[in-house]
Amino acid sequence: MTLLSSRSSDIKGIKIFNKLHAMRYRFMAQFGAESAKPFDELRAQVDSILSAAHMLSKMWTRNLGRRAGAEGTEQFHMQVEKFENVYWEGFDDDPIKPEIDRIIREIEAKCRAIITSNRTLFSLLNAKFTGDDPRG
Repeated sequence: MTLLSSRSSDIKGIKIFNKLHAMRYRFMAQFGAESAKPFDELRAQVDSILSAAHMLSKMWTRNLGRRAGAEGTEQFHMQVEKFENVYWEGFDDDPIKPEIDRIIREIEAKCRAIITSNRTLFSLLNAKFTGDDPRG
């Protein structure tokens, strides 16, 4: 996405997150119930983006800060900035990206043992792409 692109502007993107959330059950079956935690955390991040979008739509259309005087205007703009940092990608104080990166690392670490293990269906399928001999 570009600097000024919205994280939730694409309905296909939401469908992808819904599919990821549904995969958590397969992940739980493979790795145990505790392994669903990263998927739950990912869903919470998506929910915070959607919530920020909802709040911004209300705030932008009502422009509540105009009616509250100088102090209220400053507080209004601080709230708008807080929600914009969640909704828009790429700012220095982006609260979402570090969390998403951490969640991805956690899921990859959990999967790495299976993907790279020898004598499994996964290793046979991956051998073609990695050039490794799946027989060890």
